[in-house]
Amino acid sequence: MRRFSTSALVLTGAFAAAGLALDVVSKQLVRAFLMPGTEPWKWQNKVLIPDILTINPTRNPDGLFGLSYGPHWLYLVLPVLGIALVAWFVFRNRQKLAGVAYGLILAGALGNLVDRFTLGWVVDFIDFRIPGLGFRWFTFNLADAFIVAGIIGLLVAELFGRKSAPQPEPTAPGPESGTPPPE
Repeated sequence: MRRFSTSALVLTGAFAAAGLALDVVSKQLVRAFLMPGTEPWKWQNKVLIPDILTINPTRNPDGLFGLSYGPHWLYLVLPVLGIALVAWFVFRNRQKLAGVAYGLILAGALGNLVDRFTLGWVVDFIDFRIPGLGFRWFTFNLADAFIVAGIIGLLVAELFGRKSAPQPEPTAPGPESGTPPPE
């Protein structure tokens, strides 16, 4: 008996592929146009919405929100284990919304992993603020946004999604099944 929904699996793959492509292309564009050379003092900022949204390229050698959690190899091994765990859940999923959410999480994890393997660090560039509140979020990238959106999607799917109970295997009519044979 199949444990997953084919349509949910297709959605997962489509969102993972599209998200990964968007993340990789966005980072390549930032590196090509705003990060000339390896010296951070030569990098350029691009204000998109004054006081709210700026493209501010940064090199993040650490983990989530710039937190350090150990030697460099952990930044490679932990995402691979996380991707494997998400893949395990993907093949047990039957909800389309959860399929989209898993796709976004995979896109984000793979996008940052591509940076770690190719550069040794992650390109972060989205600098978001809410000036009236004095709020400034950590500089992030599309991969990070996809992971957060995916987690929110999983929570929504879990709280509000339809639960599909496993369907019993059909049995042939007869005395063992409790239904009389057709006449």
